[in-house]
Amino acid sequence: VCNDKYYLGLAVLLYSLQKYNNNFTYKFKIYYQDDLSDKNKLNLQKIYKNLIFENITDIRLKKLEKWFSCLTVFSEYKYKRVIFIDSDIICLGDINNMIYSKVNNLGICIDTNSTLLNNFKLNFPMICEVNTGVMIIDKKYRNKIFYEKLINYSIKNPNTPMGDQGVLNIFLKYDNITYLPSKYNCKKRVFHTINYLKYKNPKLIHFAGSNKPFIETKEKMVQSKICNNLINEYFYHLDKVKEIIDS
Repeated sequence: VCNDKYYLGLAVLLYSLQKYNNNFTYKFKIYYQDDLSDKNKLNLQKIYKNLIFENITDIRLKKLEKWFSCLTVFSEYKYKRVIFIDSDIICLGDINNMIYSKVNNLGICIDTNSTLLNNFKLNFPMICEVNTGVMIIDKKYRNKIFYEKLINYSIKNPNTPMGDQGVLNIFLKYDNITYLPSKYNCKKRVFHTINYLKYKNPKLIHFAGSNKPFIETKEKMVQSKICNNLINEYFYHLDKVKEIIDS
């Protein structure tokens, strides 16, 4: 899900996915709500060619806050597997193990701010909340009945905390799903004053919350006490993206 404010963040994600995954040629769909300009669509296509732009047309979603828009992914009925990735994420490693992993219908990471980066995969009814920034979604959860339940609940409960994430935590609470290793959705807060290079190969780092590096200056990001190595890595990618867009 993207708009003109977030498009540079998405460009960094697309650039970094290709940098660390030589075989990355998948269809990549971008959802928007009349808020992504033709110019920025072309800029994104300079970074990655195999893009599909889809303007969200579900009137019910248009009445809700934008952070419910991620629920649209559950209406992708035709694909064998769908992977959803937030646009405020940077890839720092090979994610093929995630793409091809065996999951129990849905793979998702625990919503944590701790340094829980070890490899683990557990299948049991949910005991923790999950973060919807990265999701592997197989067909059981991509059907019209489930999608309608999500949207109808959202319409009746538009103040659900965290929007789509809050709704999904309610619906998945007792389901038997797969918890992915948190290295596939590691929130930036883990690396406040900590060198991420010391940890076990985080693959996808999520700049959740405020202080987005594609919106703030590098100086402002450094002041937020996220480790300098991570900030330097992000701005290196951002500079490369800007060079391609401006060329």
